[in-house]
Amino acid sequence: ASRGPALRAARISRQALATAAVLEGKETEADLATMENTLDRAYKRKDAAAVTLVGGDLARTLFCRHHEGHPTDLSKAQALMSLVESADDFMWAQATKADESVGARIERAEGAFNNIETAIAICLDRQDPVGAFAACCTAKARILRDSLGPRTSGQIEKFRSIDPRFASLDSKHLAIDAFPQLVNELASGYGSLATIDQFLLSGDSFYAHVDVCEEREPWTQSVVAHWPGQPESPLFARQMRGKGQGVQARRLQGDLLQEFERQSGRAPFLFSRETAEADSGQKGRMLEDAESIRDKLRALGVWLFPKDLRDALLKSEVRHLFLSPDPRLFSLPWQALLFEDGTALVDQPWTLSLLPSALSLYDVARRRTRKVHENIALFGPDGSVNGDAGGSLELEMIRAFRPTASVVTEEQATLAAMANSVENSGWVHLRTHGVHSHGVYVPKLHDGPWNEPIQNGVSSYPVLVSTSCRTGETLSKGQDVFGMVEIAERSDFRSVVTPIVSVDGFAAYHWMRDFYAKLAGGVNIAQAVRAASCSMRERLPHPAFWAAFICTGDPTCVLPG
Repeated sequence: ASRGPALRAARISRQALATAAVLEGKETEADLATMENTLDRAYKRKDAAAVTLVGGDLARTLFCRHHEGHPTDLSKAQALMSLVESADDFMWAQATKADESVGARIERAEGAFNNIETAIAICLDRQDPVGAFAACCTAKARILRDSLGPRTSGQIEKFRSIDPRFASLDSKHLAIDAFPQLVNELASGYGSLATIDQFLLSGDSFYAHVDVCEEREPWTQSVVAHWPGQPESPLFARQMRGKGQGVQARRLQGDLLQEFERQSGRAPFLFSRETAEADSGQKGRMLEDAESIRDKLRALGVWLFPKDLRDALLKSEVRHLFLSPDPRLFSLPWQALLFEDGTALVDQPWTLSLLPSALSLYDVARRRTRKVHENIALFGPDGSVNGDAGGSLELEMIRAFRPTASVVTEEQATLAAMANSVENSGWVHLRTHGVHSHGVYVPKLHDGPWNEPIQNGVSSYPVLVSTSCRTGETLSKGQDVFGMVEIAERSDFRSVVTPIVSVDGFAAYHWMRDFYAKLAGGVNIAQAVRAASCSMRERLPHPAFWAAFICTGDPTCVLPG
């Protein structure tokens, strides 16, 4: 391994790329010949950096091909590694000669790199070379951050135009640097921002990488937590396709969602449709049912937010938390999770928005560079929902706050109309059924389920608010999430508010009424979600009613007009 952490990161990332290419059968003899010609030209022009990267890439590809049973000259691979080491030594000598302070910079970088090595090891252990590559690029971004200084949104776009792959993989720390500036420019109220990237390990353990960007001094922390009372399994024990990972948490998640569905089905007998108020007897019954799942919510909250981590976030006065959970835990009722002191996540001083991936921070920053469109589009494609489940009441309520909003109903509310709204609106509200399609729940428009992203080349980056049952629920495959959240992300929506479980039409209407009242008062979307949830909790204390909606993406979006 190289003595320079940046080169070591580059090498491991190249190894991951080469391994991925071989496993997918993408390397051909022509590719190898091209790499050899590139290496030969680099050697002749004495480009040590190119020799190090291309030579290492070629050598590891040859080793991988040999492992996969392809005829390979191993002596050539070994000679290449010797050449790479010589070029690396040459670069090191030139660097120390050119800059006497390089040793101090490398020493600082080593400290930043140690935590990333853990992430890389975990990714490779999980047979996730692409994840390892992303972790390496994160390490390189952190190493370069001190010398390059803060990035602006314009510089992020420049990186993206030069090399989209580099921009997407380096984006996490580029966006962390740029986002406070964007927040200050476009929405006030946040002193500190935090991002937590979680993923499950073998047994009942998880790893989280925490970044806090505060005014005093940014800090980074790695967290490895084990399920209370369970024996600690080896950190890197191999597990195929995620089997045996987060067993307790996933079981509790299933139990909670099942209880939420049961409670939602009883909604017509629990409260008044006109006021969403329950009488004392029914409210007491809801409190009893909520108490029955309290231990599960607390077990998950204490595990996912250890006391040391929560105390650190409070000390840094974090005002918003970006959370990128493991895909298998994306559908948790996050706002209802309880901490050691008995308070819920919704009671904390920070607002919350979920991200399908920590790299989605880049997209949050990118979409913030475009001016918000003033048009508001309200969709009600299902006549039965509009008439019998409070749909028309909901659309009329929003128009009372914004009379210029356009209403698209029944046969006019098609996929084509939605695509037009993505291009010409700043806010889209959709009230319809959630239907099961391709393994996930998606909104049903008049001409069919919305199960494909809208990618017409032009987007105004609108907000999507959906009152469609279970459309916040996701399906996980590997390290990816699939469902309405992923479709909206790929359709370039700035932010999404949608329920993770089935919701009673009139309970959802009253939640939305509180939500839009707060938005009309000028707060941002994450603050409005928290306020509406707290307000609903006073009337309907079971979390199936007040913690059903999640917010993803940009928390600073406000209602146009």
